[in-house]
Amino acid sequence: MKKIIALLVLFAPVILVAWDAEHHQEMARIALKDVSLEWGLTQPIQVRPLMSLLEKLPHELGDPWHFSHWLKINPAVPLDSTFPETRGKTLLTPHEILTAYSNDPDDGRDMDLFTRNHEGRIQPQFHDQKWFGPPDGPDSQAFRHIEKPPFSWRHPVSTMGVPLRSVGEATQRAEVWFLLSKLAFSLDEPYWGWRFLANSFHYLQDLHNPYHSAQISPALAWQGLTAYLRWGRKEKGFIQTFARLIGNSHRFFESYVARPENHNNRLKLKISAALSGGDLLPQKFSSAQELAIDVRDQANRFFPELPGLVDQIMDPKLRGPYDFKSDKNNETKPITLLQKGTDFEAVNRRLFEIVEIQFRSAGRVQRTAVRMALDQKAKEPTEVILTKLENILGKPLRPEDLEN
Repeated sequence: MKKIIALLVLFAPVILVAWDAEHHQEMARIALKDVSLEWGLTQPIQVRPLMSLLEKLPHELGDPWHFSHWLKINPAVPLDSTFPETRGKTLLTPHEILTAYSNDPDDGRDMDLFTRNHEGRIQPQFHDQKWFGPPDGPDSQAFRHIEKPPFSWRHPVSTMGVPLRSVGEATQRAEVWFLLSKLAFSLDEPYWGWRFLANSFHYLQDLHNPYHSAQISPALAWQGLTAYLRWGRKEKGFIQTFARLIGNSHRFFESYVARPENHNNRLKLKISAALSGGDLLPQKFSSAQELAIDVRDQANRFFPELPGLVDQIMDPKLRGPYDFKSDKNNETKPITLLQKGTDFEAVNRRLFEIVEIQFRSAGRVQRTAVRMALDQKAKEPTEVILTKLENILGKPLRPEDLEN
């Protein structure tokens, strides 16, 4: 049984973060800058403590611990923590809130969500966690920030994985925080309405990265098996060998795009500009999850092409036991591991074409999400929004307990 589980976990993606805090924030800031004034996102609103919202909810949700428990996130992580750029401010504009707090879901709320069996061993708390590696540690948030579409015969390579159904909770989490935003607005708590919408942004941004919208490409699977037979069997073991290779590819790509050196600074400016504008998606969406699924499926189409491009420009040592670091305190510079072969210019150009397409989509999607929030803000009663959240989260509430 353990061997079967190990084989299944082989096909699970590995995640740290899609972008660091700075880049999540920049994506939101640039995406909204051209519509901010027209949409009223520059009007300051009062910063309010979380308790001002919780006091208006049913009594079983009236404190931070029970509220986090209801949302199925880590209660040890405070939802009202602030960033240095907003700390001490009593007034913030919606644009500032959406920018500053789009990185919130990487604060640990989706990590270390586990239970223990009768022997005290750590067990996954949620159904899809088992497909994404261990339920504790920094990578344990993967099941919330990645989602593979269900297998499709129309796109058999990009949607291939184990299990064949959709796996991951990223689209669901985008919906949860969007509904919480509507809940806060319905309770006359606009600060938390915008802040929860920023949290929904995070998952929409993550899903634009093809590494967050698929599992493993055939080439990576073959490299992983080869690496296991050559060095992984003795040094890392079966699962960790694959985790190292996929993680190296994933982190090299993100660092390379986020911190380009002289040869592609011009491209960085180009893809940043792709985020801006005022256009929206032409399609109407009934929910944030429907929007997120559209993002997921579109990004998935670039998999496995993107990992194949990355493989051509990264140093072959990243297919070995070498560990590429992407955290700020111990970062590997991608330029030191860049491989420029005869096809480098063509490969590099195509890689950044994909990134530009995804950045342009991310700009439209974030603007569309804000437009949805503005259009839906006063259209549903609090009780209806709570019922929708209950249906997702699975814990019944009594609307009649809602305080006026």
